[in-house]
Amino acid sequence: MRLLVWDDGKSSAWSGSRRLLRWRSGKRLDALGLPRRFTAQQLLERAREHLGRDIYFAAVELPPRAPSGLALLPEGCVIIVADARTTRWHRWHIWLHELMHLLWGHVGRPLSDPAPALRSLFGELPPEVLDRVLTRTGCSAQEEAAAEMMASVAMRRISSWESPQAQQVPDEAREILRRFQSTLG
Repeated sequence: MRLLVWDDGKSSAWSGSRRLLRWRSGKRLDALGLPRRFTAQQLLERAREHLGRDIYFAAVELPPRAPSGLALLPEGCVIIVADARTTRWHRWHIWLHELMHLLWGHVGRPLSDPAPALRSLFGELPPEVLDRVLTRTGCSAQEEAAAEMMASVAMRRISSWESPQAQQVPDEAREILRRFQSTLG
């Protein structure tokens, strides 16, 4: 890896790795068949084709110590949740960050012991949904950086934020979301 020198004279491999990660993120978006500038709707359509699932964004008031976003993966769709108390643009970034984890393939492995304490807190969720949420808790720093960078690259490339699909959650997904919200209190 190439080391770059900052104005203060200190070497940093991070700057070089950020450039590489930005380039890889752009290539990953290009591989989805997206043009250089695209709409949020085009991104959702390509991500849906790639993942083989419908994708819906939802805003829910999350507890103070909860993550600012997470992805629920019931059968056949993805519901990406962001904290409703964030600004519109921050919500979009959270939604995209979680989506990018999925596009990078950052999905966890099934747990042999699915965290009984967490299961008792979120008992209203179907077991398969909860297993998917719980298995994505251990992302590495590299995976977090990759999702964050790809979300940032996507935000710069998106030319229109209008996306009816992101706003219309179907009844079956809405029921899972309702059950999730009820577990939060």
